[in-house]
Amino acid sequence: MIVCTPVSKIGGDKMEVGTAIEIMLAFGIYTLALLTYVKNDRKK
Repeated sequence: MIVCTPVSKIGGDKMEVGTAIEIMLAFGIYTLALLTYVKNDRKK
């Protein structure tokens, strides 16, 4: 949430939309990281 704060402040009225997009991006990055971790774990 610390990363989302500056973008939300700049957005102003679009804060809710910006936060939703940021959450989606963060979730996507987290999912990708988790998938790559699982793939690397299986290789061992």
